[in-house]
Amino acid sequence: MRQFLGKCVHHAAWHAHLIEHAWSLVEKELQSPAAIPWPSRPGLWRRGFLSEAAVIYRFGDNDLRLYLSDYARVVKTCMIDDPYGVLLDDKLLFAQILRDHAVYLPNIFGTLAKGRIVAANGEGSGATGLRLPELLHRERDLVLKPVSGGGGRGVTVWHADDGGIIRVNGRAADETELRRLEADCEGYLVSEYVQQHPTIAALYPATTNTVRIVTMRDDDGVFIAATILRIGCERSRPTDNWSRGGMTTAIDLTSGRLGQAASYSADESHLAWHVCHPESGARIEGTMIPHWQEVTDAILDVARSLPFLPYIGWDVVVTEDGFRILEGNKYTDVQILQVHRPLLADDRIRAFYRRHGVIGRMSGEAAGQGQARGRIWATRK
Repeated sequence: MRQFLGKCVHHAAWHAHLIEHAWSLVEKELQSPAAIPWPSRPGLWRRGFLSEAAVIYRFGDNDLRLYLSDYARVVKTCMIDDPYGVLLDDKLLFAQILRDHAVYLPNIFGTLAKGRIVAANGEGSGATGLRLPELLHRERDLVLKPVSGGGGRGVTVWHADDGGIIRVNGRAADETELRRLEADCEGYLVSEYVQQHPTIAALYPATTNTVRIVTMRDDDGVFIAATILRIGCERSRPTDNWSRGGMTTAIDLTSGRLGQAASYSADESHLAWHVCHPESGARIEGTMIPHWQEVTDAILDVARSLPFLPYIGWDVVVTEDGFRILEGNKYTDVQILQVHRPLLADDRIRAFYRRHGVIGRMSGEAAGQGQARGRIWATRK
């Protein structure tokens, strides 16, 4: 009876998960201004795509079957790492499982409770008990973000000027505003602000521009499936997130060379490509990511140490002395990847998703026959 009840609970939890995630797609579609005629949308929905995918992936020119769908990403890829995916959902737990690789992590001072720093995971950091302004004047720069969640939601960057003025996301805050912001950030993680490499900062200095590296594990080991750099803009500040208006550019896995950057305006339903940053004027295409070999080799090593997490989207900041891992994601956004190259055109990536029940047995097969042999993503073990 106990086993039967356990199966019933698991079944109910699965259906609740399915409804919750599927409904998030429905809500996004209802709010979408994508310039796709309504009579054309049901055909996209049947294949698991939101209407905006037709604009972002340019289905008029490209084969829809080569692309991982929105439904597969939202509803199915988040189950790949179960039951251990919770370790990626919680930033404190994530830091714990990477303790052997702490050299790659930013310093976590603790969490914010009633305006004071409380030790994270029961361990002191030298900041325990300090009020937030005290720590800020000592460190000069801090990042506050929710312990769980993604997409840049809730992230704030705090800075103390030489004159004692505190700025939050670039805006000066008086005492009243600071108290309100502290209350809004109750329970948030307080961590070191990682200074990015000058080469990366030059692309757009007002945001930390992060590398997303997707690792997968199959019977032959861990491999890198996709690599891109996210670049911020005025609209996305203080983060570089694509969902908030930021840009994405593919990184050549072998050389670390950047391609052109893509940006998508949901309001205008428009995809644009940029050789140079439209606001900073800095050239993007052709820029080389510093320490690229070191970064990719280290990420592969770290991923190998986590055999219970076969699918991770790593967020990495490249620094002057190497890099730092900000977080891991259990169901990486695929738009930022596939706007450059379709995932299912690669044999190994397609086999990975099929093995984990994300796609059907024949998904991408016929369309990828001619293209998959050339491996659009140059995967590396």
